[in-house]
Order: sequence, then structure tokens, then C-alpha cells
Amino acid sequence: MFKGVGHSDAEELRERMSNNGPIEPQEELAVSNPSSQNVTSSDPVNRGSQSHFNLIGATVSTGAAVMIGYVCLFLGLVLLDQTTKFHSEKAFMTWSDDVDLRSFRSTSTHIFALGVPPGLVQVDASQTEVSENWLDVQLTYVRNPGAAWGAFGDLPDSFRLALFYGITIFVTGFILYLLKTSHSGQRLTRTALIFILAGAVGNVVDRLLLTYVIDWIHFHWKIFGWE
Repeated sequence: MFKGVGHSDAEELRERMSNNGPIEPQEELAVSNPSSQNVTSSDPVNRGSQSHFNLIGATVSTGAAVMIGYVCLFLGLVLLDQTTKFHSEKAFMTWSDDVDLRSFRSTSTHIFALGVPPGLVQVDASQTEVSENWLDVQLTYVRNPGAAWGAFGDLPDSFRLALFYGITIFVTGFILYLLKTSHSGQRLTRTALIFILAGAVGNVVDRLLLTYVIDWIHFHWKIFGWE
């Protein structure tokens, strides 16, 4: 049988509550869940901060990986430049003077044409008339001692090489400056700059080893009377 609470017991309980005061909700929560007073590393807020830190670390790692990718792209393009030039020399050069490096003979391979160029008339009997405007693209072997389109190629070797080395150093420094100052999100711009830089360095390698640049893609055209 349960023993009921008498009148004196009820009075004693009311007196005790009046002396101690009401229990606050925070105290009641703390008493009911004492483990919440200790915040450990498993706390959701700490986990979020740790994730944010890891996210920052991943971003830095991604940026470093992108830069490594640019370096690999640059080295690959320079290697491709030298490999294709070496192949064109073996495939298309038929004779070369041992003393005068500007004296050589080479063949070519037709790739495609827009219109009817003179070369196509010579090899294709079905084509009898040259177009007024035309474009002819060939693979060949040409030694270019000058710049684009052979510009300044007739200058004395001592002055010509020094001039092109100086221009290449300036262009390389300018491209590196653009790469450094460009925004990390401008990946297309940076990729284009890498292509230009690789081409400039590839030509420097040619000049250092051969004193001339090997060109193997030949564009020949006549547009609005200009050939």
C-alpha cells in the first residue's frame, strides 16, 4: 500500500520551495543534460569550421594544380613544336648545302584549298582555270631566318640574331607579366598566352641551335588581287 502525503509533509515541501526559489529553465536543462556543458570537436559548429578550413585548403590545392597544368601545357607545346619541325625536315627536305644554310630544296604536301589555286591546276587536270580569289594550305619545309613572313631575314646574322633575341626576351617578359596579373578565372586568356609563349620559346630554340626558324605550314593566297 502507498503511504499518502500528510498535511505536515505538504507544508514542509512548500516551505522548502519558498526558501530555494523556482528552478530556472537553464539550470533544469543543465541538470537534465550535463554533457551539454562540455563542447567537444564533434560539435556541429566546430565541424562546420573544420569543413570551411578544408574547403580553403582544397581551393589552394586546386589553384596549385591549375598552375602545374599550365606548366605542363607549356612544356608539351614546346616539345610538340620541336618534334613537328624535326619531322618536317625529315619528311620534306630533299637537299641542303653544307655551307650555305639558306640553300636547300624541299617538297610539299597539299592539305586543302579554297577556290582553285595555281598549284591545284598543275596537279589536277580537271581544274583548268585559276580562281580570282583562292587560299592554298600545304605542309612543307622552309628555313626562315627572319620573323613572320621572313621579315628582316636579309639582315647580317650578328645583328639579326641579337635583334630577335632581344625581341623574344621582351615578349617573354611581357607575357609572364600578363600571366601574373591576370585573374585566376581568366583561364582561356591564360591558355592563349601559354600558346604564344611556347611558340616564342620554340623559335628561340631554333635560333640557338640552327640560327633560323623552321616553318612547315605554308599558307599561300590571293585575295582581292593581293598575293
